[in-house]
Amino acid sequence: MKMELVVDSRSVHRMITRLRKKQGVVRGAARQAVDNTTEHVFQLAQELAPVMTGALKASGKTASTGHVDNPKGLIGYGDDTSGHEGRPTSAYAVPRHEMQSKLNPKAYKWLERTLLASDEAFREEALRLLGQALQR
Repeated sequence: MKMELVVDSRSVHRMITRLRKKQGVVRGAARQAVDNTTEHVFQLAQELAPVMTGALKASGKTASTGHVDNPKGLIGYGDDTSGHEGRPTSAYAVPRHEMQSKLNPKAYKWLERTLLASDEAFREEALRLLGQALQR
């Protein structure tokens, strides 16, 4: 006994068309997952950022960059704002990030530790948003 399976070319064309429509939705969901996680990590990092004058913490910023197929979220500290001893926060943001302090041990590598601890949260957010996008 032989059986032949034939897929109608119109069916294949419809499926490809639907997949192309989903492409933009999936890209948007990926961007949103990166943006949401960037903001989440930033808010957690702000809680741990060292505060002497408040200028370093206030200099923290986020940005959304990257190509549509490779979205990126950036978090940075340090700008031209005058901070400790009148120096711009850009002059001491990295050294302060690397400095260990007995007075505030949680401030050591505050951004790096927060980012590494948020790996699972990013995966969950990405899966949630991508799942929603595919169901549309």
